[in-house]
Amino acid sequence: MIVCFLENIIKILNVGIPKCDIEMNKILTIIFCFFSANIARTQAIYVELLGKGVVNSVNYEHYFSKNIQGLNAQIGVGFAPISLITIPVSLNYVTGKGKHHLEVGAGVTYVNGVFLYEDVIFEPDVIAHANILYRYQKPDGKFFLKTGFTPFYVKRFGPWFGFGFGYRFQGKR
Repeated sequence: MIVCFLENIIKILNVGIPKCDIEMNKILTIIFCFFSANIARTQAIYVELLGKGVVNSVNYEHYFSKNIQGLNAQIGVGFAPISLITIPVSLNYVTGKGKHHLEVGAGVTYVNGVFLYEDVIFEPDVIAHANILYRYQKPDGKFFLKTGFTPFYVKRFGPWFGFGFGYRFQGKR
């Protein structure tokens, strides 16, 4: 199901977009194939306001361990009024004790479209981002909140921040 969702997003994004998306298609397909092969691991779905999706995004999080501590990978789809589409992809590490955690990582965000702020138009591009987030989640808790610093790098450093909330679940084989 997730792979079908990805294929539909890729088809939508390929309409009138230059060849740089062929590389992004390959990257996204490899990531989703990996996630699908490891579906029994812990996973999460969350909504992020601002953050690495620029304005907002719906994200899927895949943990490489059985709990939230350790390495995870994230991919999402973001959008904004008019026609801005973003696809944030990142690799993160979560550490902490009890219900208080630090999440640090980095990734890239594919950006394409028109943004309402001062009529900024983004050519199709992949921009780098970092994640330095506080995460509130009980050790066996299903729901979580996170907030923090998510700066972008596009020819220069651009400070940014985000807030997210979501639900964690265990995959089944």
